[in-house]
Amino acid sequence: MRRLLPFLAAVALLAVACRGKPFTPFPLPASFAVQRMSGEHLTAAQMRGSAWVVNFWLPT
Repeated sequence: MRRLLPFLAAVALLAVACRGKPFTPFPLPASFAVQRMSGEHLTAAQMRGSAWVVNFWLPT
């Protein structure tokens, strides 16, 4: 319980700090490109309007 209280206090502080702040999405630069785990390359135009799952680890 002693470790839970500071965590809950931090979460509450973060929730209050971010409350009411509008989210403004920004466009990806034209040079943006990603690689799927299958090896296929995607550009920003192909990713527009679709959901993203970001994986910073690519198995070798």
